[in-house]
Amino acid sequence: VAVHDRMELTESRWMTPASALAEHRAGRIVLMPPTLKTIEELLAFSCTEHLLAAARSQWIYTIYAEAFRTADSFGIRLPHDPEYTLNAWKQQPRPGETTRIVMQDGIWKTLSI
Repeated sequence: VAVHDRMELTESRWMTPASALAEHRAGRIVLMPPTLKTIEELLAFSCTEHLLAAARSQWIYTIYAEAFRTADSFGIRLPHDPEYTLNAWKQQPRPGETTRIVMQDGIWKTLSI
């Protein structure tokens, strides 16, 4: 029987990617950066069949995030962020795509730099 660890996983719910993102942005649920990025990517598909077709035809790249801190925030840079410094994992720019995820006002937020 699956159980929640009451630390990282505290409850389970079925919801659409759009609903999960809306709940997160409203502060009603917390999505950690990997989950937030995955849900953002799922929004591109209108149905499961389109998602599975894309999964069969696209390469899935390793996402080796890089942590950073500034004077007023912290977060992660994704490999296609222009300021990403881990050369072994750096990827080509992807215009219009999220490049980093930062903590702002107690909520993880996606940014395109």
